[in-house]
Amino acid sequence: MFPMNFSRRRLSIIALALAGGTGMGGWGLAGLWRWGQESRRKSTLRMRVTGGSMAPTLWGQHFSIDCPHCDAHFEIDASGTSSLVQSHRPTFPCWHCGGELSRPTGDARPGQVIDVMPVTTTTDIEHYPLVVVQTHGAMHVKRILGRPGDTVSILPQTNMPPRLCIHHALAPSPATMIAVDIDALRDRSRWSGDTIDWKRVNRKWYTVATPAPSAPLIYTHRSVHDFDQISAILDDCPANPMLARRLYPVTRVSLALDLTCDHPIELRSSLGATKFQPGRHATEFRGTATELSLVVLSSDATANVTIENLCIRRSIEYRLVPRDDQSRYPITLHHTALRDMPLAANEYFVVGDNVPISVDSRLWGPIRRDQIVGVVTGPAVR
Repeated sequence: MFPMNFSRRRLSIIALALAGGTGMGGWGLAGLWRWGQESRRKSTLRMRVTGGSMAPTLWGQHFSIDCPHCDAHFEIDASGTSSLVQSHRPTFPCWHCGGELSRPTGDARPGQVIDVMPVTTTTDIEHYPLVVVQTHGAMHVKRILGRPGDTVSILPQTNMPPRLCIHHALAPSPATMIAVDIDALRDRSRWSGDTIDWKRVNRKWYTVATPAPSAPLIYTHRSVHDFDQISAILDDCPANPMLARRLYPVTRVSLALDLTCDHPIELRSSLGATKFQPGRHATEFRGTATELSLVVLSSDATANVTIENLCIRRSIEYRLVPRDDQSRYPITLHHTALRDMPLAANEYFVVGDNVPISVDSRLWGPIRRDQIVGVVTGPAVR
């Protein structure tokens, strides 16, 4: 796609593509959409993402899916090298309920449009999480994981690919979260508790809190890819419904819910605890846990409590994939002083948020500062 009132010749001089690397060795392209005065600022390019490597933070071509079995709504990658395009399977399971879904037909939705500020020698890249990188003959949107002066290492894990570390601590996760379980969409909940303390009616949980802690309400995860067997919370990526790969346990999760109480209470979860005054409240816990549970107690004699809209999400955890060369780690990124010295030698370690399929520094190695052609300033940065 070419920008309005812009010649093909001039377009080719400035930029042709923005891509998300895939695990299939191909590169998606995205055309320059607007330029100059049509952008928010004259110095900003407006570009469209088409590759799948940044899903679900940024979407290239994709389909929007509504599961007829459980009403879950989600998107799937439909870029040229996605698992959907590469596979010839006529159906795939819903990530939420496991119900059989027919592969979508028709035209996919276009990728998101993002604002990209071109980088100069004075641009402070450190304040921007997402960048446009030019390498291997194309441009790619990636997340900066390691910066000049950082050491990127790996944490070996038994029967799992190593996790990426920065200065020997697990690499931070982005704000983007991936849905794991939406209790309001289930007739048969994955949460359970003592029937004396907890009752579920119309997909809402009811209990009476007392000064003594209630019996816990406990979450039990089940893998829709393994005949609904009990399992740890796994790194399933709904964006890649037809990608055949082994799934691995995750530990960084969030638990969101709505709570209503008629007296002051304390809600304790395996991710933290919060006190609430009478009324309706929306809250979210984030942390590291292998088990999820809820307990309520009241400082008064009794308190009626309703919990609804329980929603579990997982963080994006960066790890190696089987094709990656583990022998290159640790990597200490080169640091060049900012005085009057050239910045081209500065190095960055970049990754894609669609961890199983992204082609990035795990395969390329670090990229140089002069390969960063722009920083993503919006509107789709999350």
